[in-house]
Amino acid sequence: MAFYCLYAKCPLHVSIIFFATATYFYYRSWRLNPFEDHILFALLVLAFALFVRGKLNRLGGGAFGYVGLVSYPFYLLHQNIGVSVIGRLHTVDWPMAGQPSA
Repeated sequence: MAFYCLYAKCPLHVSIIFFATATYFYYRSWRLNPFEDHILFALLVLAFALFVRGKLNRLGGGAFGYVGLVSYPFYLLHQNIGVSVIGRLHTVDWPMAGQPSA
């Protein structure tokens, strides 16, 4: 909701309330995660904020745009393919570890 407020240009006090609430809940869970997770989270928040504000539009064209366009159908199919492969692997009679194969 906070990032939507950035996108929709909500009144400043509404944006501040949403970001303060999110920051409060993040602060409450701070000690539950290693420091590296906090760095990664901060980078993801920054990247998403830049995306919402339209600062990453240059990445949509050129090679990135082509790779995204070509790979999107595979993204849509990967779960179905994975479920099928896992289902097939369960039907194979795999030798048990430590036992000689027949």
